[in-house]
Amino acid sequence: MNKQIFKFKDSLCIAQPTNKAARDDAMGMIERNSKTALKVTIDATHSGVKTNQRVYPGGKVSQGYRSFFSREKGGTAEFDKPVLKHHDDISDPIGRIVGARYTAYKVGQEFDLDFLNPDPYGSRGSGVVTVDALITDPDSIKKIIDGRFVSVSSGHNSDAAFCSICGDSIMECSHLPGKRYDADGEVSTEEDARDCFVITNNMTYNELSFVNMPAQPPAKLINFNWADCKDYSEKSNV
Repeated sequence: MNKQIFKFKDSLCIAQPTNKAARDDAMGMIERNSKTALKVTIDATHSGVKTNQRVYPGGKVSQGYRSFFSREKGGTAEFDKPVLKHHDDISDPIGRIVGARYTAYKVGQEFDLDFLNPDPYGSRGSGVVTVDALITDPDSIKKIIDGRFVSVSSGHNSDAAFCSICGDSIMECSHLPGKRYDADGEVSTEEDARDCFVITNNMTYNELSFVNMPAQPPAKLINFNWADCKDYSEKSNV
């Protein structure tokens, strides 16, 4: 039997820099030098949150986040994964992911079993993958700075997807994500009924995209360091 791969995409809203001097400086650099790069740091994906009827366990996310970047930089991928627009993997990338890290928000069993009682939609969950990316496309840099690019979406896959009700493969059981079931496995609207959602297994991250439709929990543009960008720009002209 062929092995199934489950592909997922999640859109997250990012905040924009509010420092006008930084924005003006950035725009000036782009006008002067087309090789200017923007280094961004984004909280890209969260574990232990029920989003779109699925949950990414913290244990699996913390093991898989290094697939975002290359072995050369300490990751597990053959190359630094691309930053795209709208998950368009045919067009040229607008940048590359150059690093990532995972920060756990919970410990002990709360973390290990976060998929049994996931945080609700909009919460920060059991942990977060923070991505460092270098954006090299001048037009995309402008759109990040002026606020036209305001949400990101991570594209990733898992080698298995389990049902929260019975624990079997979601493709083989009779339960449907989004429905509620009683102890006998029957659809129910009672208060003690359990939600059915997908629990992913091992995670592989393929790309990060800027997209139009945001979702929660919010990802934040947490670093807008033009010193790094200027340093990159000067080296690229050597």
